[in-house]
Amino acid sequence: MPEELTAEQAAARLKTDDTLGMPLGPGQPPAFMRALGEREDWTDLRVYGALLAVGTRTVLADRRSLPVRLLRSV
Repeated sequence: MPEELTAEQAAARLKTDDTLGMPLGPGQPPAFMRALGEREDWTDLRVYGALLAVGTRTVLADRRSLPVRLLRSV
């Protein structure tokens, strides 16, 4: 049976070096994106997607200080 999670609980399920595929802008869950930005333990989070709709600390941070890679699909 499906489990209902808060955005914070869903973000906590990702590993610190995980890969995440995001849909186009309108399909991105804003609360989940914000919850990803609240985590500070990322070692190599890779985010694939296009048209990022929610700017968070995770995706807007200086990439030298926070190991998050924004990768576009081809």
